[in-house]
Amino acid sequence: MKLRRGTALMLAVLCLLLCACGGGGGKPERVTLWCLEDDPLRQPLEELIQEYNRSPGDWQQLSLRCFPDEKSLAAAFDTLRPDLLLCSHDRAWTLEQQALLRDLRAELGAAAPEYPENLSLTPDGVGRGYFPLGVQVTLLCLREDVDGNWGALEALLADAADYGREEGNAFFTADSFGELFYQALLTQKTEFHADLLRDRDSPAYLALYNALAGGAFDRGITLSAHGAAELVAAGALPCGAGASSAMTVLPGEGFVIRPLPGLEEDTPLPGRAVGLAVTAREGRSLRSAAAFLRWLFSDGRAGRAALDAGLIPAALSEAPEAESPLEELLLSLGAEHPLFLLPPEGDYGKNQAAFEQAFRAVLRRFL
Repeated sequence: MKLRRGTALMLAVLCLLLCACGGGGGKPERVTLWCLEDDPLRQPLEELIQEYNRSPGDWQQLSLRCFPDEKSLAAAFDTLRPDLLLCSHDRAWTLEQQALLRDLRAELGAAAPEYPENLSLTPDGVGRGYFPLGVQVTLLCLREDVDGNWGALEALLADAADYGREEGNAFFTADSFGELFYQALLTQKTEFHADLLRDRDSPAYLALYNALAGGAFDRGITLSAHGAAELVAAGALPCGAGASSAMTVLPGEGFVIRPLPGLEEDTPLPGRAVGLAVTAREGRSLRSAAAFLRWLFSDGRAGRAALDAGLIPAALSEAPEAESPLEELLLSLGAEHPLFLLPPEGDYGKNQAAFEQAFRAVLRRFL
């Protein structure tokens, strides 16, 4: 008899626990959000999560977990998946190919953020299982006393070579030479494959390749372990190209931030999205994750977070007031140029890491 009563009591307790986890009136466990410590959106999101957790409502609170690097995050992901993952669109595309994104459209309903059509193409999960907050683009930063009215990237590199010969010091560097090639060739309607055997038949590619190599030979172009914006801010270089998110380190005065030379009106602007991937395990309720996304994409919160991180707001109707020259530039670029995400399944997406390493090795021979 005692055994039967004990078994019945255990079954009753188990039933109560299942009801609580199923969202039938009680609150399930917290929504988990993972990110990398150095993600440009980490700090703005951390502040928003604190605000969200203090706000009234019947939704779950959020728990943020930061990882020092990709390796540690991937190891944790293999054993315990978060509800939401802050990541680039490249990572979201990989997750999508592995069928690890959950579709949140039903839970969001009419509150789902809208995206420009060109941002909704890659990955396919944009607006369904992946929600970009902002787009990172490559920009140019330079000292205010530098005459930087270059009509094309090759003109900048010619000035860098002249500066190296005359001053004996470097003038320019880039955080990603591959992205310089990609955008410069895009303005000339030429595809960049990041593959020497295929690209060497392109006159536009060869001209830029030779201009960069010549600038390095004349000591006007350099390589560094430090970011281009950091070097310009410290006075170590007059000019550099880097990610828009890195431009937030520049002081408010004495420096100018511009698009890369050659960007004409209505020219497509390539970039990398950073956003939230819905990676909750199958069977787990998406109700509270959707509640957070509805809150995040309302009242300009997502747009403000993107600008604070040095990104162009990704969603439509996300246009908060600019609070700095960098933010003014980001908003104008988003309004004047069709943004598109660098395709992770294209040649550049596949070859970019190998190309960057090989091209830097070429430049290093001249330094």
